[in-house]
Amino acid sequence: MKEIEQEIINKYLLIENIEKQKYDIQSCMMDGIIFPEDFVKSNFKIGFILKEPYTEWDEENDRPKNCNQSFTDIADNLEYEVQKGLNNTWKKVAAMSYALKYKKAYTEDLSYTEIRDGLACVYWINVSKTPWKSQTQEDKAFKERGNLWRPLVDLQLKHFSSFCPNIILYGKMWDYSIVNPFEKDIPWNSSFQTNLQKFPGASEKSFIEICKYRNTNQIIVNGYHPLFWAEQQVSYIQTYTKSNNIIW
Repeated sequence: MKEIEQEIINKYLLIENIEKQKYDIQSCMMDGIIFPEDFVKSNFKIGFILKEPYTEWDEENDRPKNCNQSFTDIADNLEYEVQKGLNNTWKKVAAMSYALKYKKAYTEDLSYTEIRDGLACVYWINVSKTPWKSQTQEDKAFKERGNLWRPLVDLQLKHFSSFCPNIILYGKMWDYSIVNPFEKDIPWNSSFQTNLQKFPGASEKSFIEICKYRNTNQIIVNGYHPLFWAEQQVSYIQTYTKSNNIIW
């Protein structure tokens, strides 16, 4: 286990150095397990596979200014971050994870202990670690960044799979995460994807896809970033797990 963790760090530093030279930024954003010791002990584990970290943007030079180091802030100083007002993304991630872990109704009205408990079962992966402006298009430039970080993301997914996760939630990033986190030597395939069950969202165009992985109790969700429809996503996942007698 320690070998792949060191390999992840080494790969991150290598790719980050390439991006720092290309965009003249101070850093990219490392992600992964927020609280490693608690994550290992947790009976419930959830992974969020998302696009990229957002940042302030230099409009004049059309490049990122500095990376939002919220992952490091949360991992190192959660109590301080909660006291000053938790970042909205992390507030929703904690609320989603806590509700799913304990099969409770979604609420963001959590104590510090409950917030930490929710975040302690999270593995956080951005397909690109390079800071970028919000609402970026999945264009050629994004695909280039995603391809550059792909070797690291592949390592992270393999690492995550070793913990037998309960849920993997993709923020519409399914197509950019080819490695199968449950069976690392078997990639996702079209026949498997067609078995996903669709649930209506807040509008006709908004939906998430949920399925069990083969005949296991492991859940795959092709949903949204936690900032969007967090409460609805929890509700749909809980309904699905209940109707399929899934327990953890």
